[in-house]
Amino acid sequence: MMQAGADLPPKNDTLVFLPVAHPDSFRIMINPSGAIYTFTSDVAATDSIPVTNASAFAQCDSILKDSLDTLFSSYKISKVDTLYSDTIFILGSPVAFYAGTTIYGFKTVGYSWHAGNVNFFNPTSSVLSENVDSLGFIFYDKNHTATTDWLKMVSASIYVRARTTLPDPRYKCPGYNDGYRRLPLTTEVRFRNRF
Repeated sequence: MMQAGADLPPKNDTLVFLPVAHPDSFRIMINPSGAIYTFTSDVAATDSIPVTNASAFAQCDSILKDSLDTLFSSYKISKVDTLYSDTIFILGSPVAFYAGTTIYGFKTVGYSWHAGNVNFFNPTSSVLSENVDSLGFIFYDKNHTATTDWLKMVSASIYVRARTTLPDPRYKCPGYNDGYRRLPLTTEVRFRNRF
């Protein structure tokens, strides 16, 4: 959370996705290995992009193209070759790159609440925490006003309510009366790259 969108440019592109219908989940575009490359000369339309160090893009599933003459464009990576040549291969139609254009590697990760578990999805769907009754996120701007605009986000409030694995038949939980003991936790995290 504190590194949300780290090493990706925050202009003209949504780096944090907030599904309106699902306040218990969010997705973030991140650059896990600081993958960046700026073209020093024009490259004709191609689906294989020669770069200086392709290994930095190996952890990424897409690239973000930042060009002076266009808005951001993103392309899925099909393969990264670090053995024979430092090359990134993209899916779809060939793309031209002009001198001065910068590409960033990224992958989209996210968290969701499902059936009492907090899941981490893409590239895996492993369970991070079990017996979670509720999970919520609220993102704030510098004035601590709730926002869904990534360009204004500087912090996030995270709410988690977890319960015991087994119920205690002698415990009468207020509001639930099912024997489970519950603990609500709330924390606010400031994004390091948004100061």
